[in-house]
Amino acid sequence: MKSMKQVGIDIGSLYLGAVVLEDGEIRNVQYREHRGNIQAELECITAAPEYKDFDTLGITGNFTERREAVIDNTLALIEGARVLLPECRNVFSIGGQTFSLIFFDEHGRYREHSLNAPCAAGTGSFIEQQAERLGLSVVDLAAKAATFVGKRPVIATRCAVFAKTDIIHAMQEGYSLEA
Repeated sequence: MKSMKQVGIDIGSLYLGAVVLEDGEIRNVQYREHRGNIQAELECITAAPEYKDFDTLGITGNFTERREAVIDNTLALIEGARVLLPECRNVFSIGGQTFSLIFFDEHGRYREHSLNAPCAAGTGSFIEQQAERLGLSVVDLAAKAATFVGKRPVIATRCAVFAKTDIIHAMQEGYSLEA
């Protein structure tokens, strides 16, 4: 019996992600910063033998033109979580320009989702910038935040300029880096 091979590609504002599923199992994952050269990075990824001879292809990203293989980002996240992480109840996705929060009920069925307004606050680019400004990697910043217990400062989420100002002000007020 022939196996079913599926390829998924996500073209984000900063990164290119790709995955190969064979009979529902993840066989290969690639995640690369494209620095605006999407075609070259896509060619590097798809040169791998795992990305040849697939049965179906799905592409997500921000496109002005919709084609048959282009799938809505939120729908792809919902279906991916449902199939690959059936116990998952929430998905928080942070991209270079966007973030989304998806909620599932106690049975793993989609309940609702929320997307950010068009602004960099709370997105991957903003978080990378703030981590760098604080002398940390994003991984280190996340680890510090995960260990924090206590009162958190209020940080604006609707505007990157306001959020940065709030972070600086909170640190001046004595909030720790972890907070």
